[in-house]
Amino acid sequence: MAWLTTERFLGIHIDRFEPGVLVVTPGIANARERGIINVAALFKRHFCSDYGDIDDDDKSANELSIKDGSCIVSGYDTDAGRVLIITEPESELTQLPDYVEGHRAFTTMMVAEEYLNDIAGRESVGD
Repeated sequence: MAWLTTERFLGIHIDRFEPGVLVVTPGIANARERGIINVAALFKRHFCSDYGDIDDDDKSANELSIKDGSCIVSGYDTDAGRVLIITEPESELTQLPDYVEGHRAFTTMMVAEEYLNDIAGRESVGD
């Protein structure tokens, strides 16, 4: 069900991997409201295997991830800064709604700065 909803929202056919539930962070929502990024266009690129501005090794790793069900990561340089899109696999820690099918839990779009701040926050908690 989530897959079909995503296809309808983006206007493309997604056949490479299950996207899971689409999520955007506050930084992305703010950039979208200001009109400096097109969320649908970036999701489309990710789901069509245009992984953006990442190196060839990471692109190859993404292709393997599609087959083995692990994380798929794209990076795009935009007017809002570096934007990351991460499709995460389902795990025993993931609690998905009943209507979500497939082995992907979430696809999250975030400004890279938010990701780095989250990592720094987690590290400071462990101190």
